[in-house]
Amino acid sequence: MTTDDSIKTATSGVALVGEIIKAAGDNPNVKAAGQNLGQTALTITKTINNALLPLAAVNFAFDKARVYFAEKFQHDISQKATTIPQEQLVEPNASIAGPALQGRLHT
Repeated sequence: MTTDDSIKTATSGVALVGEIIKAAGDNPNVKAAGQNLGQTALTITKTINNALLPLAAVNFAFDKARVYFAEKFQHDISQKATTIPQEQLVEPNASIAGPALQGRLHT
């Protein structure tokens, strides 16, 4: 089957479905079925959105954290560090600073 044949077959199928819809359009059962189908689709999509809501909340929180650490954290920590008296500033132990800088601090 060539591409042209496939296109003609698809076009014929779409036309046939259109004609069936036109013929059945005035039938109250068809209208009721269409309304039921629409309601079912709405229920399914709402259910999916509700099920995904916790993931959306987690994504929102991570996005906010990324923005904060990329844009504001350095400024905030610098501001807070200026209030530490000079005599209380000490270099951290390597056993604390090394893993913390690597992001694998163990408690």
